[in-house]
Amino acid sequence: VQEPWKATDYVFANPETTATLKTLYDRYSDSFTTPVTADDLATILSSAAAFATIDMSMGWQRMLMDQEDEIQEAMETSGNFLWRCVVYVDMADDVHMHHVAQCVRLYGGVVEPAIVSTVTHVVLPDGTRTAERLDAVRPGIQQLRRSGGREPVVTTAKWVRACVEALEQVAVDAQFHIPC
Repeated sequence: VQEPWKATDYVFANPETTATLKTLYDRYSDSFTTPVTADDLATILSSAAAFATIDMSMGWQRMLMDQEDEIQEAMETSGNFLWRCVVYVDMADDVHMHHVAQCVRLYGGVVEPAIVSTVTHVVLPDGTRTAERLDAVRPGIQQLRRSGGREPVVTTAKWVRACVEALEQVAVDAQFHIPC
């Protein structure tokens, strides 16, 4: 019994073999070359849409939070160690903290554009601007405190850099914590 041809079986082929292979494989060497019409494609796509039950609009981080602890731990890697963090990065025009927000996203964190009840960390700039920017974000943090919500930890970009260097979420201890 002769095995059916595979696209990888031939490096060079004569014209007859080439013609046969063209009927079996498309130009990308895929063997599923059943020709379909536009109506067939519409039918296929509509039937596939019926199976789409996962709502991806909420983000993989929030979907993972609904899973059991074992699954959460198995999914955590050195590439997504900030996935449990919902971070407000102070990105005022004159602060230039967009690269910090990008780092948080790169390592799995969610960056919120405002201080909301889901925020776990508020990241301010390092240096002389820290106190000034803390005064600017303090009303939002105090509002969360008064509403009985979870108060986010206030820290600086040093904490994000320390996390990236360690490739894990570093605790916000006295070295990184800013009292609010």
